[in-house]
Amino acid sequence: MTPQRQANVDQALGMLAELATGQLNRSRFVEDASWWSNMGQSFSLDAFQGLLDMLHAATIGGLVTQAGQIIAQDDLVVIEATSDVPLVSGGRYANRYLFLIHFDGGLIRQVREYNDTAHVIQSFGLGSELD
Repeated sequence: MTPQRQANVDQALGMLAELATGQLNRSRFVEDASWWSNMGQSFSLDAFQGLLDMLHAATIGGLVTQAGQIIAQDDLVVIEATSDVPLVSGGRYANRYLFLIHFDGGLIRQVREYNDTAHVIQSFGLGSELD
């Protein structure tokens, strides 16, 4: 793997680890980065941070993800990941993800997140927060 690809993988894995803390490190991202969800929305980092704050508050220990398969090619890192965390409400949130993370000059330009959206909505009681 080239040094740049490895650096992109390291940035991507660091970003996933930050989901558990509830706070994204903005220095990993270009200024106008976006986070797209297969729920049909594209969020600015500020808007996504607001959603992450709500998700973080609803979990015990944060939104911990475990990376599985990783593919790195040019300015793209693809990570298959899973989560299984307890919820404040007493349930569990266990989901599978596919993250397509696009880079620009070593910084994240866009995250495209695919997951089981019905499980997200049910687990966190989402609705109007996504409008």
